Amino acid sequence: MPFKALSHASHFHLQNPDLRRFSPPSTSFSNSPNTRFRNSPAPSRLRISPAANDRRHRLTALCKSSSQEVLGETQDVASENGGNGALVSSFEEEDVGEGEEEAVEVVVGPKRKEFAADQSILNQMKKIVMFSGPATALWICGPLMSLIDTAVIGQGSSLELAALGPGTVLCDNMSYVFMFLSIATSNMVATALARKAMDPALNWVMALGLMPGSNQSCELGMIGFCWQDNQFMALALAGWWHNLEYAHACCFVDTGFRYHFQSSDKKEVQHQISILLFIGLACGVLMLFFMKFLGAWALTAFTGPKNAHLVPAANTYVQIRGLAWPAVLIGWVAQSASLGMKDSWGPLKALAVASAVNVTGHVVLCTLLGYGIAGAAWATMVSQVIAAYMMIEALNKKGFKAYSISVPSPSELLQIFKLAAPVFVTMVSKVSFYSLIIYFSTSMGTHTVAAHQVMIQMYSMCVVWGEPLSQTAQSFMPELMYGVDRSLSKAQTLLKSLLIIGVILGLLLGIVGTSVPALFPNIFTPDPSVMQQMHKVLIPFFFALAVTPCTHSLEGTLLAGRDLKFLSLSMSGCFTLGAIILWLVSNSGYGLPGCWCALVGFQWARFFLSLRRLLSPNGVLFSEERYELGKLKAA
Repeated sequence: MPFKALSHASHFHLQNPDLRRFSPPSTSFSNSPNTRFRNSPAPSRLRISPAANDRRHRLTALCKSSSQEVLGETQDVASENGGNGALVSSFEEEDVGEGEEEAVEVVVGPKRKEFAADQSILNQMKKIVMFSGPATALWICGPLMSLIDTAVIGQGSSLELAALGPGTVLCDNMSYVFMFLSIATSNMVATALARKAMDPALNWVMALGLMPGSNQSCELGMIGFCWQDNQFMALALAGWWHNLEYAHACCFVDTGFRYHFQSSDKKEVQHQISILLFIGLACGVLMLFFMKFLGAWALTAFTGPKNAHLVPAANTYVQIRGLAWPAVLIGWVAQSASLGMKDSWGPLKALAVASAVNVTGHVVLCTLLGYGIAGAAWATMVSQVIAAYMMIEALNKKGFKAYSISVPSPSELLQIFKLAAPVFVTMVSKVSFYSLIIYFSTSMGTHTVAAHQVMIQMYSMCVVWGEPLSQTAQSFMPELMYGVDRSLSKAQTLLKSLLIIGVILGLLLGIVGTSVPALFPNIFTPDPSVMQQMHKVLIPFFFALAVTPCTHSLEGTLLAGRDLKFLSLSMSGCFTLGAIILWLVSNSGYGLPGCWCALVGFQWARFFLSLRRLLSPNGVLFSEERYELGKLKAA
């Protein structure tokens, strides 16, 4: 009996399907007392039939011809019932003789083509820029605020400008130690969304005995799935059931089926965000108390006895900025959650408002009212709190509860620790090296440390332009490594595009970043002695800056591939070697240029180590076994 062709527009009407009797995939269908399944061998043939110009994977399973009668019965049921509707998947009309097998198409998941294999490098780079462009502004915001502090305070006092050096170490550099929260959030959210994309369909196909290796098969007329706007919907399922009412329940209404999976997936992502928000809040409160009670001691130990005159001004700055610690870390978690969902515009709006508040505050408090370093600290602190609030609101608009925090269980803490600990070691190594440069430059005199403060803030302002490339890799690579469209060749092409953008961006940043302090030093200070020290480090400044965007692309790919052990070990090695070089050049009288040459070596060592790792046969982009998906199991 031939199949009757079903059009895409046809509808399957059911009356009041009893969804309470619906058993989730974790429950074996064969154990249901009211359903008729029979033990039989798995389908003899299984083929993948990807349709051209179709965004859906079609898994073609071949079932027994006895299901023809089931299909006929189900169509009769469809004509008799009117009520809740569920779309029916379409089938090609096919003549099937007695004893022949019939092809039944099952859509098992979406086919996302954000970075298709046949896509040109130019188009791929365009998509990267569309995502990383807004993300660039997110990374620029923090260094921009510090650079504004430097420019405004430098116009008034060289002493306060020098005091910003140790002050920003405690406020800005130490905040990057907690970047593991940001990286862990975006990585966990992006990976969870990539993996969950294929779970529902594969679980159902496995549970129904349509996958190789299954010990059960059922009399199925058809089973169809579709993915529209990232919403998984059951279109039609017809089987031979003991009670016709259960056939109604089997043809799951769209709302019930979609709710079961979407709500569970969303709850998982929500829970991850909630526990990371709790960790961010806890770390922020601890840092607030640290700055309050130990800030002056830390500044005194950092500056040393020769520069004790810098401590009062630096402590004023630290105490005010320290009030924003909880808001800063919570804002980072909320921002990274949005980026993990591939949304860079929501956080951008928040930081645009915060930057406007910061600039206005500096003009009013410092330029007009003359509050100096204290006014700059208040302006920056208030803008950070506003940014965090708007970041949380942006996450709320996506349907998540950003004000909901959850205390993580020991097992959840262990899971986060496994991901965050190597990232923490990486960030501590990086921040410690930058802090060591400031430490050694502090012993070289007020003018030298003031010049270094200008150059390091300019460097920080430029270097973050490469961070969106790292974020792009962390947001899009997991989909190509773990997701339903897993393809290492696509991931390699994506990295190639990121490196091309990194080379171009690095050269532009090196030229522009070097030109500003070289041609317009008066923007930062009117002191000729400070300008002279600034000009001595322009060449190493260029070489350290030019390689940074490519380094971020490589390290972002390693983070996306969870190659965290190598990343932490390589960064620790670079820090150890760099610290030794810093100590040698400082004691040998090479001054500030020697410190910046050590920074050049630190940056290029990171680049070559990461590149070698990714190009190795065992790297995350070439080892198929490294990310081999585990065997699918029907619970």
